[in-house]
Amino acid sequence: LEGTSMSSPHIAGSAALLKQLHPSWTPAQIKSALMTTAQFEGIETSSGKLATPFDIGSGRVALGQASSAALTLDVSLEDFILSRGDLWNTNYPSLFFPFMPGRSETSRVLQSELPYESVWKTHVKSDAGMKIRVPNSLTIPPLGTSVLPISVIADAVPEGEVRHGMITLENGENEAHIPVSLVRKQTALNVHHTCDNPFLSHTQGYTSCTINISNNGPNATDVTIEHTLPKQLRLAGYVQGAKKTSYRSFHHTVHLRGKRPQELIFGDELSPFGYIPLSDFGVVPLEGMGDETLLNLSTPTFTFNGNEYSSLAMVSNGYIIPGGGGAEEILLTPQSFPDPALPNGVLAPFWTDLDGTDSGEFRATVLGDGVHEWIVLEWSEVPEYGSSRLYSFQVWIGTEHGIQDISYVYDRVDGIGAITGLTIGAENRDGTQGIMSDYVPFPFDEIRVASSAPTAGDSHQIKYNAMAISLGDWDSCPQVSGAPYPGTATQCVLGSVSPEGGKRWRRILRRRFRAARRHRKSH
Repeated sequence: LEGTSMSSPHIAGSAALLKQLHPSWTPAQIKSALMTTAQFEGIETSSGKLATPFDIGSGRVALGQASSAALTLDVSLEDFILSRGDLWNTNYPSLFFPFMPGRSETSRVLQSELPYESVWKTHVKSDAGMKIRVPNSLTIPPLGTSVLPISVIADAVPEGEVRHGMITLENGENEAHIPVSLVRKQTALNVHHTCDNPFLSHTQGYTSCTINISNNGPNATDVTIEHTLPKQLRLAGYVQGAKKTSYRSFHHTVHLRGKRPQELIFGDELSPFGYIPLSDFGVVPLEGMGDETLLNLSTPTFTFNGNEYSSLAMVSNGYIIPGGGGAEEILLTPQSFPDPALPNGVLAPFWTDLDGTDSGEFRATVLGDGVHEWIVLEWSEVPEYGSSRLYSFQVWIGTEHGIQDISYVYDRVDGIGAITGLTIGAENRDGTQGIMSDYVPFPFDEIRVASSAPTAGDSHQIKYNAMAISLGDWDSCPQVSGAPYPGTATQCVLGSVSPEGGKRWRRILRRRFRAARRHRKSH
């Protein structure tokens, strides 16, 4: 029997019993006692393979051991919720790195439940290519806490592969274990490291290498690159793009801007046809539109600022919400763009306090010329609230796939909008970027809403030459770090220096291929 429907009541009952035995324990401590004392060794999956943390988590609950757990871990509910995306950095009784860039350092605060000073010996084991480093022992005062620093190194794990490990702490008959799992993936701070000839002969031992670092995330960061060559190599000549710090090492810090999404801009193109009254095409006024009203409409698919929509909300106050909206997004006072408050992602041809209760008409239709189609929305002679000043304008939205084609066109503009203000412009989906016109349009004016192309993040390149100085296999792994991206990114080049050069290279490749195949079969 397996699955959450079977396990949930058992875990709930186990937690209740532990709370009865240890009323001062927090929910996090109770959970940690269940996890760190669970039976893990020797459990197999239904297919007969040895179970991993992805199969059974921390293991099978051993309530007897949990009730007398000598170590617990505590974390507040607030910290747990705030750290849901990076639980490896909170005081959780396991470690999982869903994006392991190469190396990561973290820690766990261990609470002793023993009334005397305790010394805990540590043991680690891990899958091939993964290393876990912790102190050999940890001393914890009576009923006190100590910090266990943990380093996880996965330089040699191929991209996309999974590895598991275990940290075990022992104090006499007391034992606790913390499972460690990772998926080797690069973060938005990407590293690409290559060498043109990694398998060298001792007498002809030169290779040219390149490190490319790119920031593919939205945040700018100061990136630090540190690299020490393996003992079999030394730098030959200068290093391009970094400062040489010794005959085997170099260092560099560079500011890399993040990628920028496409941004809204005012374009120069003309609208398809200018203002054409929709009544000329027999389009009847929309029902239900008046003062402080909104109507959601299904439409052909259109593109706005890189996003596709198949509906929109037409608001009486002179603006549109692509994707639709609700009553809370009807505002008589226009926003200044950008504004993170609702509504967001707005197209505003003439956002002011308009009142179509007693006069004025609202229309919407789809027009085409036999090749292209446009969604057309019209405010026709709609007065501003409490005034006789009238406004007629339209929004034309093209429906060609992947093409943004949006124009505001004007026919009648009697004033500068209501006393609440006027906004003409557009805003992106999350309210972080927008554009506003600094003038009130005249009749027959047109405004084009366009989007700039997205911009890639900055990158930096380092080039260096290396020469062989001693025999042996080597791994060359530059280390790249930059907040807020987690961990240290690495990408290793594997090579060797041997008298035989090419023959040695082929043997090494065969040996490493067989080892990787054996590892995959065993998992």
